[in-house]
Amino acid sequence: MNNLAVLEEREKKCSQLIKKIKRVMNRSPTQSGILPTSSPAFLPSFPYHGSTPLNPVPTGPIRSKSNLRKSSYPRPWSHPDVNHPEVQRAISAIDWNHVPNFDPRTMGMEYDEHLDEACWWTESQCTTPKVYYLPEDVKFCPNSEDFGLTYDDGPLPPSSPDDPWGEPRLYDFLAENKQTATLFYVGSNVINFPQAAVRALESGHTLCAHTWSHPQMTTISNHDIVAQLYWSMRAIKEAAGVTTRCWRPPYGDIDDRVRAIAHQMGLSTILWNSDSFDWGLPSVANGFSGTYEVSTIDSYFEQWISDRKNEVDIDNGRIVLEHETSNVTIMVTENWLPRLKKVFNMDFINNYGSSDEEDNSNLENKQAHSTALTVNAAPDTGFDISSSGHLYTAPTATELTVNVTYDDLNRPTLGPENPFQDRRLATQNVVNGHVEQQAISEMDFRTQHRTFETYGYARDPSLGTSTNLAGQTGQGLLGTGYVGNLKVAAELGGVSIHDRVSRDLRPNKDVRKKRDRKGKLDQVEGPDAYKGPWAGYEDDNVGIATGLNEEQIEEVQTMNNPSKVLTTKNIAQESHTETTTFHGASERDYLGRTYMAVPQDIDVNLLGESGEQECFVPKKLIHTWEGHKKGVSSIKFFPKSAHLLLSGGMDNQVKIWDVYHDKSLLRSYSGHTKTVRDIAFNNDGTKFLSASYDRNVKLWDTETGQCIRTFSTGRLPYCVTFNPDQDKNNVFLAGYSDKKIVQFDTNTGEIIQEYDQHLGAVNTITFVDDNRRFITTSDDKTMRAWEYDIPVVIKYIAEPDMYAIPAVTLSPNKKWLACQSLDNQILIYGARDKFRMNRKKRFAGHLIAGYACKPGFSPDGRFISSGDSNGNVWFWDWKSCKILKKLKAHDKVVTNTEWHPHESSKLATCSWDGLIKYWD
Repeated sequence: MNNLAVLEEREKKCSQLIKKIKRVMNRSPTQSGILPTSSPAFLPSFPYHGSTPLNPVPTGPIRSKSNLRKSSYPRPWSHPDVNHPEVQRAISAIDWNHVPNFDPRTMGMEYDEHLDEACWWTESQCTTPKVYYLPEDVKFCPNSEDFGLTYDDGPLPPSSPDDPWGEPRLYDFLAENKQTATLFYVGSNVINFPQAAVRALESGHTLCAHTWSHPQMTTISNHDIVAQLYWSMRAIKEAAGVTTRCWRPPYGDIDDRVRAIAHQMGLSTILWNSDSFDWGLPSVANGFSGTYEVSTIDSYFEQWISDRKNEVDIDNGRIVLEHETSNVTIMVTENWLPRLKKVFNMDFINNYGSSDEEDNSNLENKQAHSTALTVNAAPDTGFDISSSGHLYTAPTATELTVNVTYDDLNRPTLGPENPFQDRRLATQNVVNGHVEQQAISEMDFRTQHRTFETYGYARDPSLGTSTNLAGQTGQGLLGTGYVGNLKVAAELGGVSIHDRVSRDLRPNKDVRKKRDRKGKLDQVEGPDAYKGPWAGYEDDNVGIATGLNEEQIEEVQTMNNPSKVLTTKNIAQESHTETTTFHGASERDYLGRTYMAVPQDIDVNLLGESGEQECFVPKKLIHTWEGHKKGVSSIKFFPKSAHLLLSGGMDNQVKIWDVYHDKSLLRSYSGHTKTVRDIAFNNDGTKFLSASYDRNVKLWDTETGQCIRTFSTGRLPYCVTFNPDQDKNNVFLAGYSDKKIVQFDTNTGEIIQEYDQHLGAVNTITFVDDNRRFITTSDDKTMRAWEYDIPVVIKYIAEPDMYAIPAVTLSPNKKWLACQSLDNQILIYGARDKFRMNRKKRFAGHLIAGYACKPGFSPDGRFISSGDSNGNVWFWDWKSCKILKKLKAHDKVVTNTEWHPHESSKLATCSWDGLIKYWD
């Protein structure tokens, strides 16, 4: 009996497993998560003209022929007509229920890049669709040694019969190097030069679509998207005889709406993770002056090769964006391809989503496909398919290590379902499944919300393909279309809060408010006083006096007249212990002018705009200012004219120096008892601040040397800066060791705002974005952006590999922040709304060894400079990030490099050796 029971149990389990296998094998492909697609049936058939990859690869003049009829296409580089019958046939082949309903993008439209509901690559670099039925974009090669070679905007036609740069120049060069590539063709170029498409296919290259006229795809309507892709695919098919299965959006401009349409048209989206920027090179043939120099483009290729040799790029391989648009872009390939092949594997992106060859057999016109329902008594189990050379990929795979055909990519999940494994969707956005996005108007939502709060039920707002019993969209409970208390919904007939309901059915039918008595006509005061028609209702407090009682009034008066005690609100006091010393022969000249007057007897226009002159790297020392007994921690040129130089030193003194004429020491300001860490001028230079380790910030009169006021919170001030706005120049911000940024008013001496979010001492404060915001850095290894006068962080920048930033400088054009990082490199961040790191700009080579060496910009922005811990001054080229010069300037650490704003090559440096040097 025991053996019989075991056999019966085994037979039962086998029967259950067989049923599960049958369910898996008969399952719809949509159960794998990704919306299935097929070969585009909307494309017309063309005569096959025998174009296949040849061996040996053809070179020399193009003699291939193409039967393409140019008259059947839209005008090149125009917006195709969406009402064309062929376009309409493609439009009707698309399931628009699986196209997200987003409006076309417009210039200046607001978009929340953090929510990123549309996965808009242009704004957020998103490549993983937010809808579950679309596959991820291909954006990199799987292995770090792979290099995906791609070219956009081809084919390049010759500009004249003698043009040496038009095709097949690039194709011949690739053939000589035994290299194939993926070519993204613009349909308008294909119909103008169809023979080049044939040569490319014969050379073994993969042909992909790049739209008809190269628009930004997210800015056009759904039907326009179909037209752009359709005519590009049709041109490639008629010219070369193959149906393309891949595409790249112009400018990378794509969102889920565009992805869904392209996916249903049989196209896989291929983006890139490395941009050569060769599109920005100047081209005489195209009349383009260019935005990048050849040296800049070369630096990118050098960096990629260097990263590969040093194994820095260990995460994944590169797909590089290049172009075949002019002679200069082809020269870039001829220069760098041989060197790239020495360090990279160049064979991976080629043939991804390779073109099908159904046209080669001409089966489209010969075979009829029956749509009659057939019953298969012995369904295919699929095991012979899996063993016949077909490749299967996981539904969630985002990387491809081999070239998988389009059909294999869209096969259903292989194998039986595991009965002991939790059933999970292939694509989940919550722990227990996938939540679809739903659309509901704000008014409808508020109406249903109030209806639910009042009556206990609401209409189901969710979307569906069929209607419920009430004729609505959402199914609700038991198909009624409502959620909540179905009994009440049935009694009230499903009314909303705005519908009229009979009194008997109202929830508050038994609630009655009792009205107060009108009172007696002969009574003026008291409980029976006459109220007449002004009598209120019970508990509504009509006629009862409101306000503060006597105790509360006394408390408010006490708060408005506090005792004069030392608090952070009035801690700033007038000072009388500070002294000043004038070192010149006379404080005024024969015209009564002090050193504040801008000199007019020199060859430099000190009142002009900064950066108008072309700048050069300094070469020699022209003057040395000596006067500080200890190291110099900070220097600042006088605002606008820069005819004076202010310095703060470790000898507790601030000094001001003459830059022109005799270059002498003019005045010393004494009052601090410890090292002066930072100094800052106001806009017109009449006043300046000094922050010291004696826990005080002092406000000085530049001309007379008088200390106007002293500010202190009892903590160490690390940095100070005035608000640059003219109407707010009486306000300054100070960063302290207690993690706070404190905002003072110099007129009243009071603290008017505090910003408290950092977790370490605040090192720098820099105003950006037209002085509406400011950026702070801290020892907590973060950067934070703030709205001025609002103590809430609007941007938080922190990375696991980020180091503390002790010094920051704003570029002359106000667009970039040069941040001195403690890992011995200068990082560049944007100074606009995004505040993103510019990963293409990195200045390294110097050693700061933990010192706060402040970077400097030349007035025209061409050069960036910095001191180091060994007394050297380094100069880099802004565009190429290359080191231009290393200058031995001091014996100890160089803390600051300040460029003169009106000179072409003059630079002031200060050091812990107590000297300030002037270079030219």
